[in-house]
Parts: sequence; structure tokens; C-alpha cells
Amino acid sequence: MLIYENFRILYVAEHRSANAPWLSPLHLQGLWALIPPHYSQGDLAMQLFYVTNRRHEGADRWHPTGYSKDASSDGLQNLRFGSITLDLSTIQNKIQNFLAETVDGNSGNGERIRATIRDVLRNVQTIEAFEEKEDGSIRGSTRAYDELRAAMLSGADTVVYVHGFNNDWDDAVSAAASLQIMLNSRGGKPVNVVLFSWPSDGQALLYIPYFSDRDDAAFSRHALCRALLMLQQRLADLRKATIGNQYTRRRDYLLALQQGMVKLEDELCRSGLHLLCHSMGNYVLECALETSRMNPEYALVDRMFENVFMCAPDVTTDALEPGKPLAHLAHLSQTVSVYYNKQDKPLLLSTTTKHLHERLGRTGSSRPSAVDRTFVHIDCTKVVEDGISEHGYYLNGQILRDISDTINGVRQSTRNYRDGDPVFPNNWSLMAEPGA
Repeated sequence: MLIYENFRILYVAEHRSANAPWLSPLHLQGLWALIPPHYSQGDLAMQLFYVTNRRHEGADRWHPTGYSKDASSDGLQNLRFGSITLDLSTIQNKIQNFLAETVDGNSGNGERIRATIRDVLRNVQTIEAFEEKEDGSIRGSTRAYDELRAAMLSGADTVVYVHGFNNDWDDAVSAAASLQIMLNSRGGKPVNVVLFSWPSDGQALLYIPYFSDRDDAAFSRHALCRALLMLQQRLADLRKATIGNQYTRRRDYLLALQQGMVKLEDELCRSGLHLLCHSMGNYVLECALETSRMNPEYALVDRMFENVFMCAPDVTTDALEPGKPLAHLAHLSQTVSVYYNKQDKPLLLSTTTKHLHERLGRTGSSRPSAVDRTFVHIDCTKVVEDGISEHGYYLNGQILRDISDTINGVRQSTRNYRDGDPVFPNNWSLMAEPGA
């Protein structure tokens, strides 16, 4: 029996073509030991890495039943690393049907896939928190990064996903799983999704009275900043181990590679690392970058991402302008794609009842000419269909295709489903596929 693995997505080969072609094969040599021994022929199992500062549920912190609405008892900055295994065999036919469904201008209804996984999640998930020792001799982050790097060296890209407001643990896991399924259904590079989950259900955190949903996001700024710092240090350590001390920053290393000063075979990893934030997850990112800017100990200086995707961002329309925390993304990523929808109802509510300031996820930047050319604006209004919220469209149809094309390096100007802005060259509008 041959087993394929698309980084933590496991499937028995005899059933792949007929029932789950969205699980593209990827041979990861040296990782066969990661396959859980209890999975047998006919099982469909999907695994995700996660990072969270939530409090665990259940008596065993290393094998929790889930994570709660509250922050970790070890503090808001505490991070737990681990993996989630999902047995999707009972819903694989539903998933396949939703992948074929046309919504928001193209095939693939990721929102329905998310809801389907959410309905059964507590019965199909197995969680393993990676063990840590107080003396630092064993670190969960080390195991997570080592396994992630091994997968990337075998050809898989990685997307770090930060969810938005009003997501409990089950919501967050279901969204991450749906995103991974959708991205791997498009062809191209295999993609892994790593979930960063923060307490975001609008309840009190550590008995602090609840004032607004944004307070919950702001409380997690240090946790996300710490996770990014650990990633930055890990990448620097890998470069040092591979090519010495000459290129301590990724941007210097990439420039040397482009100029032929580093041999291609010495390249650390030919797979891409990306960041996708949805809704108020972008505000968590904004707060994390503000923390980094104000404290030298938290300085983020490395260009660690190929792409950052800001989907329905619940931040102000001037948030990308020079001097603002999110403007620093131009130094952390090669490209930043901002997806917005003028009919986004939750962001309209956010504007009219909470902030009195228009949101970036509804109109795009108020002054496009003022932002760095690293930022690309994509208006999704024409393809997002009328619905209850029109806020979770990043999982669907043409929007997901555009994200996938960016990950796969398709040039911005060659996508025939985009309409360019005659004034601002980095502004685009998505159009539906013919017949969609």
C-alpha cells in the first residue's frame, strides 16, 4: 500500500483519484515516520500545524480536547505549538461537491467546506501539543519548525493563517482546514497551512472586563509578535548553519542569490513562506508590528515572507501609509495583496457602530498613491455574490484562485480575470470566469 503525503495531508493512494483528487501527491522522503500508525486503508486524514495562546481544554495539556475562549493560564504571550489530525472520510463526498460548486466567480465553495468540517470537528479531530520542558531542553517550537522545514525542502509552500474576530477554536481549525483544501485543489505548488489562533470570541480575557472586540485582538499582539520573532530567528539560524555568517538577513541572502554569489544548490529552501490574515486578524498583525516598532527587543527586520494576504482587513483606510505599523510589511514581504469588498456587511457595521472610520476591507486605501508599491489592491466587489455577510469570500471561487496564482508566481498583469485601474497600476478588480 503506497501512501502519499502533501505535508500533513495523508491519503491512501488506492482511493485518491476517485474520491479526493484535491489531495495532490507529494513525496516527502524521510517523513514517513510522521504518519500516525493507527490510520489504515480507506482513511482520509488531514493534519495542520497550529500555534496558539489559548487555554487548553481537558485534563491532558499535551493531548487536549480543544482550546477555550480564554487565554493560556501561562499568560497571553505563551505559545503552544502542535498539530491537529482530522479524519475527513465521512464528509469527503460533500467536500468534493463543494469544490465543484461555482461561487464568487469561479469553482470552489470554501465557506461551505468550512461549515461542513465545523459541524463534525469535535468527532474527527485529534490534537497533539508538542512537549516542552521548563528548563528549555525540549521546545515545541523546535519540533514544529523542523518538521515544517523538512516539508518545505520537499517542495511545499507554507501559509501562516491568522483568523479574525468571533472565532472559537472549532471555527479557526475549520477555516484553516478549508483554506488548505481549497489551495491544494487549484493545482500548482502543494500548500500547507499553519494556524495561529488567538482568543477572539468577544468574551473576557483573563477576567479583564470586555470593552470591545478589538481589545481581544490587541491583547494578543505580543503573542503574534513573539511567533514572528521566533520565525525570524529560526530562518537566520538556518542561513547561518548552511552558508555561515555572511548573510544574516534574508534580504541580503536573496540579493546574493540573485547576483550569483550563492550557488543555487546551496539555497536553504526553494519553497515560499506566506502570511494570510482575515478580518481582525489584520488588526492583531497591526498591533504586533506596533509592538515591534516600539521595542528594540521585538524588532522585525527580515524579509521573511514572499507574500502577505490581507483579506477583508478590519483596519483603517490609511493603515498602509508611511509611518503606520502596517506600512512595515513592505520590508517583511515581497508583495502584500489587499482584498476588499464594498458590500462587506460586517465591516460596514464596524464602521457605523464602532469606529466611525471607513475600513480598508471595504474601500481599499484612501490614498493609493501614498502607499508603497509593494502593496497591491484587489477589489472583489464584482465577484462576491449577495449573501448574509459577504465577509468570508477569501475561501471562495475567484478570490481563492487569485491568492493561489500569487503563491504560484503568476504575474499580476497576465491574469485575464483581472481588470486594471487606469490611474493606479497596483489596483485591480476581479472579474468572474465566463459562464460562472
